[in-house]
Amino acid sequence: MSSELERVQQLVTAGDLGAAEAVCASSGLAEGWRLVSVAYGRRGAKEASLAAVERGLMVGATARLHYQHGVALEALGRAADALAAYTAATVADPAHAWAWVNRGRHEDDAGRHADAIASYDRALALDEKDEVCWSNRGNSALALGRFDDALASFDRALALADSPQARLGRASTLVELGQIDSANATNPAGTRFDRGVAVEVAEALPDGRRLVVRYRTERHSRPEWLRVEAEAVARVIAQRLGHPAGGAPGVRVAYRFVPFEIRDDGDVLVVCAPDLRAPTRSQGIVTFALQALVMARILHDRVRVGMTPASWFDTIDVQPGALRSRAVVARRDLPSAGGRSGWSVVAEGAEVDPSTFEATPIMALLLIRPELAKPITLPVGWTVRFDGHAVVGVTDEHGAERWQ
Repeated sequence: MSSELERVQQLVTAGDLGAAEAVCASSGLAEGWRLVSVAYGRRGAKEASLAAVERGLMVGATARLHYQHGVALEALGRAADALAAYTAATVADPAHAWAWVNRGRHEDDAGRHADAIASYDRALALDEKDEVCWSNRGNSALALGRFDDALASFDRALALADSPQARLGRASTLVELGQIDSANATNPAGTRFDRGVAVEVAEALPDGRRLVVRYRTERHSRPEWLRVEAEAVARVIAQRLGHPAGGAPGVRVAYRFVPFEIRDDGDVLVVCAPDLRAPTRSQGIVTFALQALVMARILHDRVRVGMTPASWFDTIDVQPGALRSRAVVARRDLPSAGGRSGWSVVAEGAEVDPSTFEATPIMALLLIRPELAKPITLPVGWTVRFDGHAVVGVTDEHGAERWQ
């Protein structure tokens, strides 16, 4: 280590980052800028951290600097740029295991799970005892429906460390495989990763097979309500599958507003719900769909009106900026072509200009503000007012208040 770099290290340790920057600037120390960037990051000075590492990259683009660049970009929420930085680190040094892991994480977040597995495999070839990487790899395989592969990855992670994250992943995989008792034995109960008791509800089919609905209670205050919805879903879809014009494995079967899909697992047909982060895929743990059905039923019972057609695959017109407002108003007009539900969302009290509305998929809205999807099966002409997550008013097509 050069004397200048030693001096930067001393100044960083002493907390004098201004003086450390001055030494880096006068000496052209790329590694010194990395040390300064890390120090700023630990202080929460995100912009300063990014500026420092980018100064360093202008001097020398090493793998360590590219990696720190990714960390600084990630802290600012610039995921795509962070992925590019981690990729640059792996190009500069293919033996940089952490860069491969972080690259895999971002590929996972982007829904490219097969690419994520390839990155994790590169990292594990460098360090096969990284339990976090094994657990991440299991999550990627689980998302792809490669359940045996996922289970093997989680088992490798748990052999290295008994982490609640890996236990959750293993339990989720076992639920998908229909091993409910084993899933409940693996569930990381009492931790923040506890997803509650796994449950399977089944209906017999005319061909001798079973149709199953699998979910977890997720600490729901009324788990019996989840079971009621699960039994209704199983019953209705089983009836449709037994009808000549009904659904078939691989085909979506709508129940109320949820576009369920049927997965053929041989002896059983599994009811799956769309993966909210990748709607073209589905998953056999349908907890969120059941929770949404419960909330919709409670809402409809309270305002005393039946459900009208809608689908998670429809869109809602959203006024720019409305989703950042605590108080919003949702109104349903006539649905139109292209899957537009007729619903619009505006900030309460804001001037309304429909020409500025953005058609937002309900599936995307469920990830941002799921409460706004509660009333999607209310009739045309109805209006719903929200204060944060809470519904505070519902008026019908005649303007009568129905939220008592």
